[in-house]
Amino acid sequence: MSLTMKIFDAHAHVIYGIDGIKRGHKTATANNGKILWQDEEITFLPPFFHDTTFTADTLVKMMDFSGISKAVLLQNPVIGIINDEIKWALEKYPERFFGTIQVDPMQKDACDIIRNYASKKHNTLKLEISEEWGWSGNYPGFSLLGKEMLAIWKTVDSLGLRVIIDTGDMFNNGYQIDNIRTIACQFPNIKILLEHLGFLKAEYQKNQDALNRRNELLLLGKEFQNIYFGFSSASSFLNDEYPCHNTLKVLQEAVEIMGANKILWGSDIPSTFKKFTYQQLIDVVAKHAVFLTEAEKQNVLYDNACLFFGD
Repeated sequence: MSLTMKIFDAHAHVIYGIDGIKRGHKTATANNGKILWQDEEITFLPPFFHDTTFTADTLVKMMDFSGISKAVLLQNPVIGIINDEIKWALEKYPERFFGTIQVDPMQKDACDIIRNYASKKHNTLKLEISEEWGWSGNYPGFSLLGKEMLAIWKTVDSLGLRVIIDTGDMFNNGYQIDNIRTIACQFPNIKILLEHLGFLKAEYQKNQDALNRRNELLLLGKEFQNIYFGFSSASSFLNDEYPCHNTLKVLQEAVEIMGANKILWGSDIPSTFKKFTYQQLIDVVAKHAVFLTEAEKQNVLYDNACLFFGD
């Protein structure tokens, strides 16, 4: 990695305990990195996270240790809605963080909540629409073009916010390619970041239907000026081993489709600490993506995120 290369983590989390919802049932904090859901304990973090928390203070220390300048704080329904906690982190570390806003899209005052939190740094709506971790699991048949969502899209557009969408994998209801295409056309001023670079899992690598669906989604990055992709957790979904050759192949395919200026690197820490260090996640791009020029690496690792989030 170049000594002058700057890093912007476009996908990080802070966790102040678990108080969310998964497939219609409450989630709660368990010990040693686990989430309690119904009668099940789900391993979410490595066991050295004894109280299953990861604060903004800890994240900043990790960023400093790994040479990361800035990060975006994401949310999802399973962890819970933490708009206040993210607002506090932005106030304490205004030069280090951008924040996402999360709302239950079926809640009557969802648009009012978005307006209440929206600011220069709290400038992105996070939509986790996967069945496993998001609103499609809580609201079967959920649509990005539903009545409630159309009101949210209009609110986002009026406030000049960005939107991050986590679709989940290509065989779940959240993978709404046609609806995303419609939204990109209808709201050309909204920048949309689609997470996890198409969400290819290890078991789908030789599944042509899955690959076709993934490529159809990635082509939106070529088709629309306002659609970008997040390169986060791809190696975890692929069950890849560092230096992540399968993940690099996925990244190279995406670059060939849409160009390196449409892809934003993110770590998805702390959950990815189950398999990788922060430095390894950086080095997959900085050291091992040999198909990228130094300028393209800088785009993926820093510049694209600055342009997307408005730094």
